[in-house]
Amino acid sequence: MIARLLEVDAWREQYLDHVRELAMVELDWDTLGPRVEHWKALIVEDVDRDPFMAGRNRFLQNLDGPSDSLKANAAQRREFLLNHDELKAKGPEQTPD
Repeated sequence: MIARLLEVDAWREQYLDHVRELAMVELDWDTLGPRVEHWKALIVEDVDRDPFMAGRNRFLQNLDGPSDSLKANAAQRREFLLNHDELKAKGPEQTPD
């Protein structure tokens, strides 16, 4: 169904605009990071008490460690989307002279 919807140029442009906005704003760690910090604060005590977790350090590494973390995955996905040909920000229309 999504393929059929994206065949309509207006809907395709609207979809690409939404994905571009998500990549530029929502996946930016300046936006996402504070949300993650808020959620972390809500559950970190439970993580400490969880007998099946390897402790707080592993939990923290999974959130914002240098690799294989939520932060790293968000950055990679953001970079991929922003470099995708169809999602690159459009410049002003070029008109022939």
